[in-house]
Amino acid sequence: MIRCKRGGVHKSGIILGIIWAAFHGPVWVLVDQSFYWAFWQFIYVVATRVLFVWLYDNAGKSLFAVALVHPGIGVYWYLWPVSANIGIPSFYDPRNLAFTVIVLAVIVKFLWGPKTLARYRYKKNGVW
Repeated sequence: MIRCKRGGVHKSGIILGIIWAAFHGPVWVLVDQSFYWAFWQFIYVVATRVLFVWLYDNAGKSLFAVALVHPGIGVYWYLWPVSANIGIPSFYDPRNLAFTVIVLAVIVKFLWGPKTLARYRYKKNGVW
């Protein structure tokens, strides 16, 4: 995992998310997704990576923990009928997912703080 010396884990998650979304971007273009769809999918992927970096940090630097969670995000693809030839459920709107994950990332940042996201801010003497 990349680690920013000045920005902490949050900034690392954003940078990793941008790289990851840029890597997947050409696929979104090849399957003829609209700019609107691709934009919100990009935001969703970046926000998800922030949560993945948080999970990585809080699981004792465990890539295994992230590897276990990652497939869970996409498991619903197999539970719903898909549209035409792109393999995406017809109801899927990345804007909704992006807003949800952004809210979760803000909650994580507020509760754990921006530097490491590893210490619960309101924990006192081992008790919450």
